Amino acid sequence: MVGEIRVKSRHPLSKKEKRRLLPLLRGLLAGTDDVRLEIARVEAHGRVYEILIAGGEPIAVLVENGLEPILYFLVRNRGAAESLPRVIVDRGASRAVSRGANLMLPGIRAVEGSFDVGDPVIIVDEPTGVPVAVGRALLPSSEVVESIGTGRKGVAVKVTQRPGDTLWRACEVLSTR
Repeated sequence: MVGEIRVKSRHPLSKKEKRRLLPLLRGLLAGTDDVRLEIARVEAHGRVYEILIAGGEPIAVLVENGLEPILYFLVRNRGAAESLPRVIVDRGASRAVSRGANLMLPGIRAVEGSFDVGDPVIIVDEPTGVPVAVGRALLPSSEVVESIGTGRKGVAVKVTQRPGDTLWRACEVLSTR
């Protein structure tokens, strides 16, 4: 499987790239001003990812509307990105999203922080406190909070990253370099 993942390029961020990305990184990683920042282009299963690397570790992936924190980084560094919005889920929802299902409203137990539609959200297992997925909000946080415990149904977060997916494996390759 690893043979299907290829690092196409890896280089330090230019000053222009760094100026553009530093404001987006402030919520993800403290002390980014003095950390060596790189960008890696990784081809995996016909898709190209642009992965931001800080201090040798993949921390975010560039997406069409900004940056998305990388689940691999969040699991390995549980104290990181505390300021980013989180959705706390029950064990059943945790198992479902870690297998690739989208997050449904009934599985949500709490919301930390605020988010709008389209914002990245970290999905955290309630019993363990471990991030189990990253996704994009399909509802604003205020609406999600209002629905907790009401029995309302529907999808709250579209899962974009889960343990063992292609991006996860690409990060494993980058971390061994």
